[in-house]
Amino acid sequence: MAKKGEIPLVLCGSNGEPFATSLNDADCMAEAAYAMGMARNRFIVENRSRNTLENAREVRKILKGKRVILATSAYYMRRAVAMFTRQGFTVIPAPTYYLVQTRKMAPPPFSSPMHRI
Repeated sequence: MAKKGEIPLVLCGSNGEPFATSLNDADCMAEAAYAMGMARNRFIVENRSRNTLENAREVRKILKGKRVILATSAYYMRRAVAMFTRQGFTVIPAPTYYLVQTRKMAPPPFSSPMHRI
């Protein structure tokens, strides 16, 4: 979306793991954006925040506007929207990374053969 429009792309996130590698999320996303053809001067990297609340606070320091298109995992979207809303943003959710899982059917918990008839 940022590549097509005239909107800034803010890549945020460090690494919340205390003993993890020195790589952080924002820098890895920046390299991916660059590899996909986005000029480095078209995105902002915020690589200090360690969690969703810190992401929202740091982005608030960077952006002066009120509206953001928030792209994050669909699993975390509800929490992320709440955190960014608390920082005064009007959030347009753009959920990503939907997981698809197939499960074998299992009988309902505490069922007996009599309940299946």
